[in-house]
Amino acid sequence: MEFFGKKVRIRKDVFVAVVVAIFALSFIFALKNLVNSSVYEGTYSMILPDEQVISLEIAETQDEKSLGLSFRENLEENTGMLFVYTVPGMYSFWMKDMLFSIDIIWLDENFNVINIKRDLSPDTYPTSFVSQSPAQYVLEVYAGFAKDHEIKIGERLTIQKK
Repeated sequence: MEFFGKKVRIRKDVFVAVVVAIFALSFIFALKNLVNSSVYEGTYSMILPDEQVISLEIAETQDEKSLGLSFRENLEENTGMLFVYTVPGMYSFWMKDMLFSIDIIWLDENFNVINIKRDLSPDTYPTSFVSQSPAQYVLEVYAGFAKDHEIKIGERLTIQKK
């Protein structure tokens, strides 16, 4: 075989090993990108029963969920953070490093409201709050949100991609 004008002899076993290594690295890279890709890429909003639309920030990775709304000064009135889990479970939340009060709304896999904790103050830390039944999504919004929009257990909220 010629390589840059010079005759080069390639051993078959070395060639096969190089090809296999390239294939394996390509597979690992593709798998890593697939695992790290977000199902919820893009911008999302939630439509409430009163037809109000709020913008959602998605917390999907463990790092995003751990940080949540911690260290932020406030949360805009028409925004919220939606925590997304792959399976329903008993997911607990606390007010560690929070600087303002919030409402926490737990949703089942169909976005039905299954539990609400209202006006949770940063002073409640280290108390943890958990739904009474398995949730797949958890919504954090400004304190008073559930009351302002008359959110009730059993109501269905609608998520849409903008």
